[in-house]
Amino acid sequence: MFKKTSFIFLLILVPVFVFSAGQSEKLVAANKAYSSGDFNKALSLYEEEEIDTPESPYIYFNKGLTYFRMEDYEKAKEAFLSAASKTKDLHLEAQAYYNLGNTAFFEAARHVESDLEKAIKLYQEAITNYQVALDRDETLTDPAHNIEVTRLIVKDLLDKLKKQQEQNAGEQKEIEEIVKKLAELIERENHTIEFTKTLKEEMDTKGVSASLKNNAGKIKKEQELIRKETRDVSGKLNDLITRGSQQGQQQQTGQLQTAKEHTDLSVNFQQLSENQLQTTSIPQALESEGKAQEELIKALQALTKPQDQQNQEQQDEKQDKEQEQKEQEMKEQAKDADDIIDEEQKEKRERQMQGQAGYQEVTRDW
Repeated sequence: MFKKTSFIFLLILVPVFVFSAGQSEKLVAANKAYSSGDFNKALSLYEEEEIDTPESPYIYFNKGLTYFRMEDYEKAKEAFLSAASKTKDLHLEAQAYYNLGNTAFFEAARHVESDLEKAIKLYQEAITNYQVALDRDETLTDPAHNIEVTRLIVKDLLDKLKKQQEQNAGEQKEIEEIVKKLAELIERENHTIEFTKTLKEEMDTKGVSASLKNNAGKIKKEQELIRKETRDVSGKLNDLITRGSQQGQQQQTGQLQTAKEHTDLSVNFQQLSENQLQTTSIPQALESEGKAQEELIKALQALTKPQDQQNQEQQDEKQDKEQEQKEQEMKEQAKDADDIIDEEQKEKRERQMQGQAGYQEVTRDW
């Protein structure tokens, strides 16, 4: 891996327009702010100056320098490109392209750990801009040096990318094997469910017998084997997650993590089923086996469904739950309102009855 200190980085620290004659007070203040490191103020003043001199390539060049110092590389690129397109000075154009190369180089460094392909693309972009700078001004020496250094970096990253792709292919094969194993475990769990259903029917009609206890023991042993193999799957998923995290494969790692969470839940339900079969709690064991199988199915789906589809399903499920909650709240509110009305009507009837019972004719004396 490269070190930035081995890379000759030429960035004109003082904006080019400082040396131009007849500069405005606003531009002087902008250059001063830039030199002192107050980049926000400098940028604001450059933009105000741009209104007065919209075709000045120097303003865009200075803005590019400022954006670069603020590490806003996309806007820095836009500004340097504007400077290059507006100037008729080949030397200034060469400097703009040279700094475009520097900008792409530093932007590439951001992505080396997270996205190798993007980093390589940006380093190649840097090489292209350095070459344009040389074409515009052959007296420049640093672009040629930087081209060679950047090419070495790209070569190292291409080797790393190749190894990563080979490793990803191996990991994909591991995932495919896990998928097959999960499908097998789901089917085996289904057999235990069917067997346990027959035991429940037997217990409902004949009660707990020696034969039933014996068969429950057989299911327990099979459930124990399934649990151990499910736990092995969880361990393999954990290994893949660890490797994926080290390589920055966030999306795939997220899918693996989801699968592992469901697998671990399945192990818990399988253990619970074993305990319930031990005590011939057949209905409870049947419920636990069903939940264990459900979690295995979710683990399988996490590995086989596209991430976007999983995210959409989760979003839909969340919305459905929120809608159910709202409907339940509305029902409760309606019930409360009905109760209040019923209570008011009851009180009204009671008042009417009380009034009728205590009614006395009053003789008018007026």
